[in-house]
Amino acid sequence: MMFGVIITMHNKPKSGRLVELDYLRFFSVVMIILSHFFNGMKRKGIISDNFAEFSLGFLPLQYDPLNLLFNNLGLVGVSFFVILSGAGLYLSYNRDKSIIFKEWFKKRVIKIYPKYLVVFFGVIISYFVFVGSLNSLNLSWGEFIASIFAVQAYFGFGGGVVNEATWFIGLILALYVFFWFFKDLYDRADKKVIFISLFIVSVISKYVVYFFFGTRAAKFVFITSLFEFSFVVLMLRYFIIEHKRLRAMLLLFLLSVATSLLFSTELFKPMGFIVFSTTYFLFMFYLFSLISSFSSKLNLIASKLSTLSYSLFLVHGPLLGLIKIMGEPIFLYVLYFPIVFVSAVILDFFVDKIILNRIIRY
Repeated sequence: MMFGVIITMHNKPKSGRLVELDYLRFFSVVMIILSHFFNGMKRKGIISDNFAEFSLGFLPLQYDPLNLLFNNLGLVGVSFFVILSGAGLYLSYNRDKSIIFKEWFKKRVIKIYPKYLVVFFGVIISYFVFVGSLNSLNLSWGEFIASIFAVQAYFGFGGGVVNEATWFIGLILALYVFFWFFKDLYDRADKKVIFISLFIVSVISKYVVYFFFGTRAAKFVFITSLFEFSFVVLMLRYFIIEHKRLRAMLLLFLLSVATSLLFSTELFKPMGFIVFSTTYFLFMFYLFSLISSFSSKLNLIASKLSTLSYSLFLVHGPLLGLIKIMGEPIFLYVLYFPIVFVSAVILDFFVDKIILNRIIRY
């Protein structure tokens, strides 16, 4: 099989953690933040609509893989997050297979909800401080209650008005439950059969959801993401030795050109996107595998940034919203990235070191 994941021993510490996934986790959240930032800049008129028209130069713009990547940074970044969530879940579960569902799911919830709720109520408070009320949010009681549990997307509210990007949390929770009840299948069944089956299920379900509910719904219906969620898990058994990295990267690049033709056409877009995003994921995995071999200090930085990724994801949207309700002064766009980074560090420290430590202590 041509697809494979490099697993080199110097990049695979005793804990089973793959350094490449650290790089990819931070890279994914950067793509999502850039996507929303560019949209905000376009809305303000600071940059033009064709700002992200990057091109390799040898294909029409609508079929160019580089242009498609830059114009779909947010979608590809979320797809990467889904892939990484499945990989992280599988690797962590393999370290302790004796854990029961209640304890396992509790750990997942503790990782997700405290930070989410701090940001959620932080946004509510900021509207009272800067606007004086929640009227401009148009937040209904139904959406408010659903949003507290991060399941607003399943009740027809999409991402919600408080923190639009958090529709992803409801998706991930559903995929977590799927993983627990089907985890043994990954190890016992023929991985090629699962690989093909999940690809077919994901593609068909995307078309069905697109047809009946529209493109928006296809993002958070978990069955459409099963292939991406299981992607690395299914790939872990395939090994490619180090000196073949560049050859594999070239093959993946050529494949990305081919799949861009699928992704850029309306008829094949659902199927094309799955192949497009997973191809880019593997390409970046190979690239970061090369980078990670140069410096252990760089890997340590990647690991630190990786642990910050979820907080960055949570705060970046509300901070853009805050810029908007403050009249979108240009200096705040200039300071946006350092503000996002500092806010994520504060959120991490506040929840992990103060709130969770006290809960564990008592």
